[in-house]
Amino acid sequence: MFLDGKVGVVTGSAMGLGKAIAIALAQEGADVACLDIRAAENMETAQEIRKLGRRAVDLSCDVADKNDVRRAINHVMREFGRVDVLINNAGVYVLSPMVGADFDRITDDYDRLFAVNTKGTFLCTLAVVPIMLKQGRGEIINVVTNHVKRERYHAESRGHIYDATKWAQLSLNETWAAELKQHSIRVNGLCPAATDTAMLRSVMPNPSPEVLANWMKPADVALAVINILKQGPDGPAGESYLIVTRKDAEKLAGKLAPA
Repeated sequence: MFLDGKVGVVTGSAMGLGKAIAIALAQEGADVACLDIRAAENMETAQEIRKLGRRAVDLSCDVADKNDVRRAINHVMREFGRVDVLINNAGVYVLSPMVGADFDRITDDYDRLFAVNTKGTFLCTLAVVPIMLKQGRGEIINVVTNHVKRERYHAESRGHIYDATKWAQLSLNETWAAELKQHSIRVNGLCPAATDTAMLRSVMPNPSPEVLANWMKPADVALAVINILKQGPDGPAGESYLIVTRKDAEKLAGKLAPA
């Protein structure tokens, strides 16, 4: 297992993509710190990891709160003494129409989405980069969205706040990669298309069988994460890989140059 002796931190690990990614890291030998605000579900993720024979901690953490993030990463360091992999996965989504919008509600949604999706990515990365610099190596993967792939996915109405947070996250991904690659810290983004998660079902609660058949499973996205990590320190940085099917995830294995 190629992650033996490594430590991963996964945000939004209580369910969906985050849970699948945390378990996949453990299956490859990593010990895992699970960060989420959903305490009960997050504990279940950690318990599943321990059943695999790996160490795990479940930490209640609001990634939008700098003190929560600092406390959580300090706990990880006391428990494990290192951070080799950070997966910035925590995210929220709400519909945000401009037509007929309630001013107070939509501005509250704006603040919440930017706090979690963008600031959360920023804070968690800010907390772990000094650790990775001291170690001389690290891997950061930011879970973005297929929405930023405008050459394939056109802008949709009622999603402007979520998409704006993800464009900002994508920009962070690219600029961090440019700065940190020379320090042997690889930063890459992952842009999953429709995946069967509670977040997607909150806006599409009753998908037709035809629609559901085209959705990926969280395990498919987790496989993409593992294959990006398998690219190793000489692999690309600053990429934002579009994943539409499991085959896309499989193709990332051993990839040493941008497509």
